[in-house]
Amino acid sequence: MLKNYIKIALKVFARRKFFTFISLFAISLTLVVLMVATAALDFVFSPMPPEVKQDRTLIIEHVQMSGPDYVQGGNPGYKFLDTYMRTLPGVELTSIWSEQRIVSSYKDGYDLKPYLKRTDGEFWKILEFTFLEGGPFTADDDKNANFVAVINQATREKLFGNGPALGKFVEADRQRFRVVGVVANIPIYRMIPFSDIWVPTGTTPDPEYKQ
Repeated sequence: MLKNYIKIALKVFARRKFFTFISLFAISLTLVVLMVATAALDFVFSPMPPEVKQDRTLIIEHVQMSGPDYVQGGNPGYKFLDTYMRTLPGVELTSIWSEQRIVSSYKDGYDLKPYLKRTDGEFWKILEFTFLEGGPFTADDDKNANFVAVINQATREKLFGNGPALGKFVEADRQRFRVVGVVANIPIYRMIPFSDIWVPTGTTPDPEYKQ
């Protein structure tokens, strides 16, 4: 019985081969696009290292002021986060970090243009990076404005080749940092953890960021 059904279906398809091809091709292409899109979205937004605690993580990345005649919004400043985020009830750990931005870092006269992110010691406790060398900088490093840095594997290879990077120095954003850790590369679409170089927020040249 099943063979008869298959034979009938094939004969029907064979009557108008062109339209059959178009129909099957369209259905297959649609399914492929949906599967690829679903896989891509899952890869970008699903919990995966170093963002493995998303189910209990609150991210504050936009604030808004509004009145009878205006609405103004943007990224929250350090002062706002330091004052109000740290006092939220039930918070286990809090971290404040800057958006990664391209800075200048030269080797042999060539500007590598790495991404740099400024953050604190708690950042490394909330996110679980894979360290290939050394370890993260600490809250004391941030508090004391120690010029230390964590770099990713790609930056290590660009600056130091295949050799170790611990204890060596990297110049970025017109500052000189001692490397204390090297982590595995993070894809650029993981916007919260991604960078090429991470340094303490306390090393920010202009102290007005605190206000």
